[in-house]
Amino acid sequence: MIPDLPDLPLFPELHWKLEENGRYSISEEDADRLLDYRDNELPLYRFEIERYQSELRVITDSLFQNMGSSSSS
Repeated sequence: MIPDLPDLPLFPELHWKLEENGRYSISEEDADRLLDYRDNELPLYRFEIERYQSELRVITDSLFQNMGSSSSS
């Protein structure tokens, strides 16, 4: 069976605020959410995608081996 493709982690909703100096800023909580996304969510997603690719490779390799053995029979 083909494994399910991992879900892309949702980018955190950030609340931007225009400061008096004309620059935009986010709250400390939003900054923490953004850092968590970068430091935890994205690496976990990468790990899940690599595992997914590995599982697919096992399946396709097995299929090709079976095709090769049945064509030589």
